[in-house]
Amino acid sequence: MKKRLISLIVAVVMLFSMLCPAAYADDETVSFDTCTHEWETPLRSGYSITIPGSDVSFSVKTEQCKKCKWYKHVATIFIAEFTYYSPLNVDANGLVPTELATYWANVWYNNFGKNATATKFTPGRLTSGGGVRPSQGYADDNGTPSVGSNGELLIAVYPSIGTSQDSLQPYPTSFTKYSNYGTLTADGLSIKYTKYTTETHIGNSQIDIWLNYSVVAPVSGFYYIKYGQTYFSHGYYSGYYDVTVSAGSFSTRGEKGSTVTLMKSAHHALNVDMSLPFGGSYTSEIHPIILNVIPDSSPFKKQTNVTINNNTWNGNIYTDNSTNLTYIYPQYTTINEKNETVTNISNNPIIYNNETYQYYTYDSVTNNYYYITYPGQPTPPPPTATPSPSPSPSPSDNDRPVSDRYYRWVITERRGTDDGGYMRFKSLNWNFMIKIKILSRGLRMLVSSLA
Repeated sequence: MKKRLISLIVAVVMLFSMLCPAAYADDETVSFDTCTHEWETPLRSGYSITIPGSDVSFSVKTEQCKKCKWYKHVATIFIAEFTYYSPLNVDANGLVPTELATYWANVWYNNFGKNATATKFTPGRLTSGGGVRPSQGYADDNGTPSVGSNGELLIAVYPSIGTSQDSLQPYPTSFTKYSNYGTLTADGLSIKYTKYTTETHIGNSQIDIWLNYSVVAPVSGFYYIKYGQTYFSHGYYSGYYDVTVSAGSFSTRGEKGSTVTLMKSAHHALNVDMSLPFGGSYTSEIHPIILNVIPDSSPFKKQTNVTINNNTWNGNIYTDNSTNLTYIYPQYTTINEKNETVTNISNNPIIYNNETYQYYTYDSVTNNYYYITYPGQPTPPPPTATPSPSPSPSPSDNDRPVSDRYYRWVITERRGTDDGGYMRFKSLNWNFMIKIKILSRGLRMLVSSLA
């Protein structure tokens, strides 16, 4: 019996010794390649990368897979979103491992060129009317390019605005409207409604904002709304609301020079927010609507690669000779969840201005524009000012006839009068001279008759 008990114990021990490694193996992390990932936010969920010699510093967000324990690193760098997978993350002190720092530096240089640097746009030179962006290549101040990645035109349509159908004024405009409980002030695309009462109940404070979106067609073609967009935001009636247009909600054919109307006499009611204190306010924003245009005849030259100043670009490239701009939608590579390299075309262009020799682009993360520069890149020419015409010089005293100078001396020295006296004296003198000539001619005739 004792031997049987010992044998049973040994058997159980051996069984558990065989099962435990298997159980442990089930708890081990699976390989990245075979894992069906479940991503979660880790304790250290992001870090920053700075490109040497640039104003560029971008954030990298990280997630960790619960199963394989690898990290997904995601960053948006100007033209696109890039992804990288690694078993590494920043350490507890925030230090970035060499592998990650090297990868992100290579992403920058592989996509923008060797030794490329970027400088944040400073208003004041080559700017739009508002001075907030480079002057050419963008449809609005929010980084919307004038040419899309598929070669279509993009037009920002700004509305006429008013408080009635009869008071519509083209953008930009400003006006003030009063209600029983507050004051509404419109300035450009912003509408501020300020409460001027201590009442807290909802009273009659409604003011309607009317909008009319239309544009003169720059080319003949098909006009349509490609993407859903918010065109009126943070309005207040009985609560705050936004108003949108959906993709495909508008389409029409437009002939060059004709008026294309997207939206006519649309109105949105605004009330004072009675929960605000006296003098409190909220601001609603009106936004342009972006129209896509498929022109009957494309005004652009399309290429799949181009070399500019020793920089070779691959992707969708459109040159507009009328503006000397080249829109470069670069081809780029990133990594998918199977750790495979995937090639895509950017949706955000780098624009090259052939007149100023400058590259620039828009960063949707920081909402800033950046110039991209390279060693040996031509220097932008200085701005040229058109000289204003010089006024015709008044004749100096030395340019006047001798008799004129004598008359002027007589007037100024003897009579102490101004130029008006000089001109009057000169006129009288000429009358006197004419009379002398007539008298002289009469005397000669008299002498001839006597002879």
